[in-house]
Amino acid sequence: MDKELALKYILDTVSEFEKQKFEQWISQSSENQIKFNAFSKSWDRQTNEVNTFEVDTKLAWENVRTGIEERKNKSYVFTGKRSLQRWMAVAAVALVFILSTFVLLNRHNSSQQNNYTLYSAAQTVQSIVLPDSSLVVLNSGSELKVPEWSKKGKRSVYLKGEAFFEVSHDKSRPFLVHTSRTCTQVLGTSFNLKTSKNHDVVSLLSGKVKFYKNENTKEAVVLNPGEMASYSTKSNRIEKNSFQNKNFMAWRTGVLEFNNSAFQQVIQHIEQFYHVKVEVKAMHVDDLLLTANFDHESLSKVLSVLEMTWGVSIDIADDQQGVVIKN
Repeated sequence: MDKELALKYILDTVSEFEKQKFEQWISQSSENQIKFNAFSKSWDRQTNEVNTFEVDTKLAWENVRTGIEERKNKSYVFTGKRSLQRWMAVAAVALVFILSTFVLLNRHNSSQQNNYTLYSAAQTVQSIVLPDSSLVVLNSGSELKVPEWSKKGKRSVYLKGEAFFEVSHDKSRPFLVHTSRTCTQVLGTSFNLKTSKNHDVVSLLSGKVKFYKNENTKEAVVLNPGEMASYSTKSNRIEKNSFQNKNFMAWRTGVLEFNNSAFQQVIQHIEQFYHVKVEVKAMHVDDLLLTANFDHESLSKVLSVLEMTWGVSIDIADDQQGVVIKN
């Protein structure tokens, strides 16, 4: 295992390419997953030990700065390069200590409450390893509340927004994901759960889940891989369907796949993935189809393909927030 890359992955400082490379390595075998889980636990233990101390980074930096200023006001005679290099090394170590301490104390955008930890992903996707080694990837703008778990009780978490879960198998301790409207129960599986103003949608990639309107009702659907279920506040019921592509995972994978997809479906996925509003002024476009794969492509590149394929003209607003399709 590339420990440097693993650490960057845990600290969420990897590039998109490095992230895909490392996640591909993890998925190659259960042995790789076990190695990463062990490394992550070891790192968390070290971090917890550091967090038991109240480190005044401002004071530490002030001490370093003061030392530098004192040395400026004194006369030093350096006997060759070695003395200068030794002094620079000491200063570098002090600076690395300060920066490392800051990273350790701020590597997760989380806050510890009385009996739970709240994780929030503001502008970027955030990866979280839970106490049972389950992996949660929070989409930007999402929050996850994780209460303290007992050793034999249920593993419950509370989601606002969207997240991808890879849950560690534990038959005796069901894993429950609560939203304001629904509950998803799993034993060990991987799935995506998205909550919005009026809908909750769970999409299953592996394993098996039960999807409830809430934990206290018997009204539930059981999903198998390749199936998705949605709950709408308007209909107040759960509907189950199968999915043909994995574009609902594009926010995590960076890949959009279209196979003879209808015009409106393509536009919807582009709006969701690139966070833009598409205005259609073109005529006779509802019958247009698209077959294409986009792997970490820019919005402008995708739109240029659409122009050539569909024979339309597309303008992008200066702020990149709006797109207009014309004949």
